Amino acid sequence: MKKIPVIIILLSLLIPAAALDGNRDIALDLHLIIDNSIAFGYIKNDAVPWILEHLIDSLLKDGDTVTIWAASDRAVIVSSGSIGTAQAGSQLVDAASIRRTLLDLEANSRSADFTSALMESSQRFAQNQRTQNRLSLTVMVVASAISMEPVIRLHPQLMRWSRTLHYEGWQVLFVDPHIDNRVQQAAQAYMNSLQ
Repeated sequence: MKKIPVIIILLSLLIPAAALDGNRDIALDLHLIIDNSIAFGYIKNDAVPWILEHLIDSLLKDGDTVTIWAASDRAVIVSSGSIGTAQAGSQLVDAASIRRTLLDLEANSRSADFTSALMESSQRFAQNQRTQNRLSLTVMVVASAISMEPVIRLHPQLMRWSRTLHYEGWQVLFVDPHIDNRVQQAAQAYMNSLQ
């Protein structure tokens, strides 16, 4: 099976179908967490073009926001802003500045702090859902599966709802720690419609 259809299937599980047809009316908050350990240096030439093609260039549109974490010994935000139209409290970014940020990433640590990046992403997601009608997608690019062990062991709820695409030497994880709430709401709405 080709990777493109798999990506569309995974995204359709996390984002409503109407949002994937290119004419979505609801803005998207993309949270991109990139392994910035030394292992990333070995996969950067494959991973960065994949990110640019499948996420930045084809998914984002005006009104969306993107936040990029570099997961080193400590996770730090390396880029954050709105595409095209400024959102309250955010800067404007464009595909070219995101491209530069990704290409300029330098693998610089022995480990990757995915836990704090995922926790911050989860908090931002919850905040956006309370205040705005926006979609949210968290994507992790992982060079070393060993670096995921602390998250899985100490905070399994952060990875409970995730799907993985495997590539040679690296993987992409689509994560949604809050999907269980939406599933429960949809099930309740369905049950209420039967009455």
